Amino acid sequence: MISLEKVLAAAVDMKPLSPCTGKLAGLVASESASLDDMAEVIRYDQMLTASVLKYANSVFSASKRPITSIRDALVRTGSAKVLELLLAHHVRETMSTHVAVYGYAEKELWRHSVAAALAVQLLGGLQPGSVDGIAFSAALLHDIGKTLIGRAAPAELMQSVWLLCTNEVDPLPWEQAERRVFGFTHADVGSQLAQSWHLPDAIVEAIRHHHATDREYGPVVDVVKVANAASKMIGAGLGHEGMSLVLDDHLEQRLGLTHEILEKLCAETSVRLQDVMALYAG
Repeated sequence: MISLEKVLAAAVDMKPLSPCTGKLAGLVASESASLDDMAEVIRYDQMLTASVLKYANSVFSASKRPITSIRDALVRTGSAKVLELLLAHHVRETMSTHVAVYGYAEKELWRHSVAAALAVQLLGGLQPGSVDGIAFSAALLHDIGKTLIGRAAPAELMQSVWLLCTNEVDPLPWEQAERRVFGFTHADVGSQLAQSWHLPDAIVEAIRHHHATDREYGPVVDVVKVANAASKMIGAGLGHEGMSLVLDDHLEQRLGLTHEILEKLCAETSVRLQDVMALYAG
Protein backbone atom coordinates (compact mmCIF):
# COMPACT_ATOMS: atom_id res chain seq x y z
CA MET A 1 0.00 0.00 0.00
CA ILE A 2 1.09 3.61 -0.52
CA SER A 3 -0.04 6.70 1.37
CA LEU A 4 -0.96 10.14 0.08
CA GLU A 5 1.73 11.58 2.36
CA LYS A 6 4.41 9.41 0.75
CA VAL A 7 3.33 10.48 -2.73
CA LEU A 8 3.38 14.16 -1.77
CA ALA A 9 6.86 13.68 -0.33
CA ALA A 10 8.00 13.03 -3.91
CA ALA A 11 7.58 16.77 -4.46
CA VAL A 12 10.43 17.56 -2.08
CA ASP A 13 12.97 17.76 -4.91
CA MET A 14 10.83 20.10 -6.99
CA LYS A 15 12.01 23.70 -6.94
CA PRO A 16 9.79 25.80 -4.68
CA LEU A 17 7.22 28.07 -6.26
CA SER A 18 8.51 31.63 -6.20
CA PRO A 19 6.76 34.00 -3.77
CA CYS A 20 6.15 36.30 -6.72
CA THR A 21 4.13 33.66 -8.55
CA GLY A 22 2.04 32.90 -5.50
CA LYS A 23 1.31 36.59 -4.95
CA LEU A 24 0.38 37.09 -8.59
CA ALA A 25 -1.96 34.08 -8.45
CA GLY A 26 -3.78 35.62 -5.52
CA LEU A 27 -4.14 38.92 -7.36
CA VAL A 28 -5.42 37.28 -10.54
CA ALA A 29 -8.10 35.52 -8.50
CA SER A 30 -9.06 38.73 -6.70
CA GLU A 31 -11.88 40.88 -8.01
CA SER A 32 -10.39 44.02 -6.52
CA ALA A 33 -6.76 43.77 -7.70
CA SER A 34 -5.59 46.24 -10.36
CA LEU A 35 -3.05 45.90 -13.15
CA ASP A 36 -0.82 48.25 -11.20
CA ASP A 37 -0.92 45.86 -8.22
CA MET A 38 0.13 43.00 -10.49
CA ALA A 39 2.83 45.01 -12.23
CA GLU A 40 4.28 45.93 -8.85
CA VAL A 41 4.67 42.24 -7.96
CA ILE A 42 6.44 41.43 -11.24
CA ARG A 43 8.68 44.42 -11.96
CA TYR A 44 11.29 43.76 -9.25
CA ASP A 45 12.04 40.26 -10.51
CA GLN A 46 14.46 40.66 -13.42
CA MET A 47 14.06 37.17 -14.88
CA LEU A 48 10.31 37.34 -14.59
CA THR A 49 10.16 40.78 -16.16
CA ALA A 50 12.26 39.57 -19.10
CA SER A 51 10.01 36.55 -19.64
CA VAL A 52 6.81 38.59 -19.55
CA LEU A 53 8.13 41.22 -21.97
CA LYS A 54 9.47 38.52 -24.30
CA TYR A 55 6.05 36.89 -24.47
CA ALA A 56 4.21 40.20 -24.93
CA ASN A 57 6.46 41.05 -27.89
CA SER A 58 6.43 37.59 -29.44
CA VAL A 59 5.10 36.92 -32.90
CA PHE A 60 2.50 34.62 -31.39
CA SER A 61 0.95 37.44 -29.36
CA ALA A 62 0.66 39.57 -32.53
CA SER A 63 1.65 42.78 -30.80
CA LYS A 64 1.54 45.76 -33.19
CA ARG A 65 4.07 47.86 -31.29
CA PRO A 66 7.04 47.14 -29.04
CA ILE A 67 6.02 46.68 -25.42
CA THR A 68 8.53 47.91 -22.87
CA SER A 69 6.61 48.10 -19.58
CA ILE A 70 5.13 45.36 -17.43
CA ARG A 71 1.82 47.17 -17.18
CA ASP A 72 1.51 47.39 -20.98
CA ALA A 73 2.43 43.70 -21.19
CA LEU A 74 -0.37 42.84 -18.77
CA VAL A 75 -2.81 44.90 -20.85
CA ARG A 76 -1.68 43.13 -24.03
CA THR A 77 -1.64 39.55 -22.79
CA GLY A 78 -3.92 39.55 -19.77
CA SER A 79 -2.80 38.84 -16.23
CA ALA A 80 -4.15 35.29 -16.30
CA LYS A 81 -1.93 34.44 -19.27
CA VAL A 82 1.11 35.84 -17.49
CA LEU A 83 0.31 33.67 -14.46
CA GLU A 84 0.01 30.64 -16.71
CA LEU A 85 3.44 31.37 -18.21
CA LEU A 86 4.99 31.64 -14.76
CA LEU A 87 3.49 28.35 -13.63
CA ALA A 88 4.50 26.73 -16.90
CA HIS A 89 8.10 27.81 -16.34
CA HIS A 90 7.95 26.30 -12.86
CA VAL A 91 6.48 22.89 -13.73
CA ARG A 92 7.65 22.32 -17.31
CA GLU A 93 10.75 20.32 -16.40
CA THR A 94 8.85 18.10 -13.96
CA MET A 95 5.96 17.45 -16.34
CA SER A 96 8.25 16.81 -19.31
CA THR A 97 9.80 13.71 -17.78
CA HIS A 98 9.04 10.15 -18.80
CA VAL A 99 6.15 8.91 -16.60
CA ALA A 100 6.23 5.21 -17.44
CA VAL A 101 3.55 4.07 -14.98
CA TYR A 102 1.01 6.25 -16.82
CA GLY A 103 2.29 5.34 -20.27
CA TYR A 104 3.73 8.79 -21.00
CA ALA A 105 6.87 9.16 -23.07
CA GLU A 106 9.13 12.15 -22.49
CA LYS A 107 7.22 15.45 -22.85
CA GLU A 108 3.90 13.67 -23.50
CA LEU A 109 2.24 14.68 -20.22
CA TRP A 110 3.53 18.23 -20.71
CA ARG A 111 2.05 18.29 -24.22
CA HIS A 112 -1.31 17.16 -22.84
CA SER A 113 -1.22 19.89 -20.20
CA VAL A 114 -0.31 22.62 -22.67
CA ALA A 115 -3.05 21.44 -25.04
CA ALA A 116 -5.58 21.65 -22.19
CA ALA A 117 -4.48 25.19 -21.31
CA LEU A 118 -4.66 26.17 -24.97
CA ALA A 119 -8.16 24.67 -25.23
CA VAL A 120 -9.27 26.88 -22.34
CA GLN A 121 -7.92 29.96 -24.09
CA LEU A 122 -9.62 29.04 -27.37
CA LEU A 123 -12.87 28.17 -25.64
CA GLY A 124 -12.95 31.71 -24.27
CA GLY A 125 -12.95 32.96 -27.87
CA LEU A 126 -15.59 30.51 -29.05
CA GLN A 127 -17.86 31.04 -26.04
CA PRO A 128 -17.30 34.60 -24.76
CA GLY A 129 -17.92 34.91 -21.04
CA SER A 130 -17.63 31.18 -20.39
CA VAL A 131 -14.03 31.14 -19.15
CA ASP A 132 -12.69 32.56 -15.88
CA GLY A 133 -9.10 33.80 -16.27
CA ILE A 134 -7.79 31.50 -13.55
CA ALA A 135 -8.95 28.47 -15.57
CA PHE A 136 -5.90 28.74 -17.87
CA SER A 137 -3.56 27.88 -15.03
CA ALA A 138 -5.91 25.27 -13.58
CA ALA A 139 -5.95 23.44 -16.91
CA LEU A 140 -2.16 23.58 -17.16
CA LEU A 141 -1.79 21.97 -13.72
CA HIS A 142 -4.77 19.59 -13.70
CA ASP A 143 -2.70 16.39 -14.11
CA ILE A 144 0.41 17.36 -12.14
CA GLY A 145 -0.48 14.73 -9.52
CA LYS A 146 0.43 12.04 -12.05
CA THR A 147 4.07 13.08 -11.92
CA LEU A 148 4.20 12.52 -8.16
CA ILE A 149 2.36 9.19 -8.26
CA GLY A 150 4.70 8.20 -11.09
CA ARG A 151 7.68 8.82 -8.82
CA ALA A 152 6.31 7.07 -5.74
CA ALA A 153 3.92 4.27 -6.74
CA PRO A 154 5.32 0.73 -7.12
CA ALA A 155 4.85 -0.80 -10.55
CA GLU A 156 2.70 -3.62 -9.15
CA LEU A 157 0.14 -1.14 -7.80
CA MET A 158 -0.05 0.66 -11.13
CA GLN A 159 -0.56 -2.72 -12.77
CA SER A 160 -3.53 -3.26 -10.46
CA VAL A 161 -4.96 0.08 -11.62
CA TRP A 162 -4.44 -0.96 -15.23
CA LEU A 163 -6.21 -4.28 -14.73
CA LEU A 164 -9.26 -2.58 -13.21
CA CYS A 165 -9.44 -0.19 -16.17
CA THR A 166 -9.18 -2.94 -18.76
CA ASN A 167 -11.51 -5.45 -17.10
CA GLU A 168 -13.71 -6.78 -19.91
CA VAL A 169 -16.78 -7.26 -17.70
CA ASP A 170 -16.81 -4.04 -15.65
CA PRO A 171 -13.99 -1.64 -16.57
CA LEU A 172 -13.49 1.35 -14.27
CA PRO A 173 -12.59 4.88 -15.33
CA TRP A 174 -8.93 5.51 -14.52
CA GLU A 175 -9.46 7.81 -11.54
CA GLN A 176 -11.94 5.36 -9.97
CA ALA A 177 -9.39 2.58 -10.37
CA GLU A 178 -6.77 4.77 -8.67
CA ARG A 179 -9.08 5.35 -5.73
CA ARG A 180 -9.83 1.64 -5.47
CA VAL A 181 -6.12 0.74 -5.38
CA PHE A 182 -4.53 3.72 -3.60
CA GLY A 183 -7.41 5.24 -1.65
CA PHE A 184 -6.83 8.53 -3.52
CA THR A 185 -6.41 9.78 -7.09
CA HIS A 186 -3.93 11.85 -9.08
CA ALA A 187 -6.46 14.70 -8.77
CA ASP A 188 -6.26 14.49 -4.97
CA VAL A 189 -2.47 14.58 -5.11
CA GLY A 190 -2.37 17.50 -7.53
CA SER A 191 -4.83 19.58 -5.53
CA GLN A 192 -2.85 19.01 -2.34
CA LEU A 193 0.32 20.13 -4.10
CA ALA A 194 -1.39 23.25 -5.46
CA GLN A 195 -2.69 24.02 -1.98
CA SER A 196 0.81 23.69 -0.53
CA TRP A 197 1.91 26.28 -3.10
CA HIS A 198 -0.79 28.63 -1.77
CA LEU A 199 -2.49 28.87 -5.15
CA PRO A 200 -6.04 30.25 -5.25
CA ASP A 201 -8.88 27.98 -4.18
CA ALA A 202 -10.34 28.03 -7.70
CA ILE A 203 -7.21 26.33 -9.07
CA VAL A 204 -7.06 23.83 -6.19
CA GLU A 205 -10.71 22.88 -6.63
CA ALA A 206 -10.45 22.57 -10.42
CA ILE A 207 -7.54 20.15 -10.07
CA ARG A 208 -9.33 18.18 -7.36
CA HIS A 209 -12.61 17.80 -9.25
CA HIS A 210 -11.61 17.65 -12.92
CA HIS A 211 -12.95 14.08 -13.12
CA ALA A 212 -15.94 14.55 -10.79
CA THR A 213 -19.42 13.73 -12.07
CA ASP A 214 -21.36 13.64 -8.80
CA ARG A 215 -22.42 17.30 -8.82
CA GLU A 216 -21.69 20.74 -10.24
CA TYR A 217 -18.49 22.30 -8.88
CA GLY A 218 -18.56 25.60 -10.71
CA PRO A 219 -17.50 27.10 -14.05
CA VAL A 220 -13.73 26.76 -13.63
CA VAL A 221 -14.05 23.03 -12.94
CA ASP A 222 -16.41 22.66 -15.92
CA VAL A 223 -14.02 24.43 -18.28
CA VAL A 224 -11.06 22.32 -17.14
CA LYS A 225 -13.10 19.14 -17.70
CA VAL A 226 -13.82 20.20 -21.28
CA ALA A 227 -10.20 21.22 -21.85
CA ASN A 228 -8.95 17.86 -20.56
CA ALA A 229 -11.35 16.04 -22.89
CA ALA A 230 -10.44 18.24 -25.88
CA SER A 231 -6.74 17.59 -25.31
CA LYS A 232 -7.31 13.85 -25.34
CA MET A 233 -9.64 14.04 -28.34
CA ILE A 234 -6.77 15.41 -30.44
CA GLY A 235 -4.46 12.68 -29.15
CA ALA A 236 -2.37 14.84 -26.83
CA GLY A 237 -1.21 12.75 -23.88
CA LEU A 238 -3.47 9.73 -24.00
CA GLY A 239 -1.03 7.45 -22.16
CA HIS A 240 -2.47 4.30 -20.57
CA GLU A 241 -5.55 6.25 -19.52
CA GLY A 242 -6.64 6.81 -23.10
CA MET A 243 -10.15 8.22 -23.45
CA SER A 244 -11.20 6.81 -20.07
CA LEU A 245 -13.29 9.88 -19.29
CA VAL A 246 -16.75 10.27 -17.83
CA LEU A 247 -18.32 13.71 -18.23
CA ASP A 248 -21.55 14.55 -16.46
CA ASP A 249 -24.64 14.86 -18.62
CA HIS A 250 -25.27 18.56 -17.97
CA LEU A 251 -21.74 19.88 -18.54
CA GLU A 252 -22.25 20.94 -22.14
CA GLN A 253 -25.57 22.56 -21.26
CA ARG A 254 -24.03 24.59 -18.43
CA LEU A 255 -21.31 25.93 -20.73
CA GLY A 256 -23.59 26.37 -23.75
CA LEU A 257 -21.47 23.96 -25.77
CA THR A 258 -22.72 22.43 -28.99
CA HIS A 259 -21.23 19.58 -30.98
CA GLU A 260 -20.09 22.12 -33.57
CA ILE A 261 -18.32 24.28 -30.98
CA LEU A 262 -16.57 21.24 -29.49
CA GLU A 263 -15.42 20.13 -32.95
CA LYS A 264 -14.09 23.60 -33.69
CA LEU A 265 -12.37 23.73 -30.31
CA CYS A 266 -10.55 20.46 -31.01
CA ALA A 267 -9.60 21.52 -34.53
CA GLU A 268 -8.21 24.89 -33.45
CA THR A 269 -6.38 23.36 -30.48
CA SER A 270 -4.72 20.81 -32.77
CA VAL A 271 -3.65 23.46 -35.29
CA ARG A 272 -2.21 25.82 -32.67
CA LEU A 273 -0.59 23.28 -30.38
CA GLN A 274 2.82 23.08 -32.04
CA ASP A 275 3.22 26.87 -32.08
CA VAL A 276 2.28 27.09 -28.43
CA MET A 277 4.64 24.25 -27.47
CA ALA A 278 7.44 26.15 -29.16
CA LEU A 279 6.50 29.27 -27.23
CA TYR A 280 6.66 27.48 -23.88
CA ALA A 281 10.00 25.96 -24.80
CA GLY A 282 11.46 29.34 -25.55
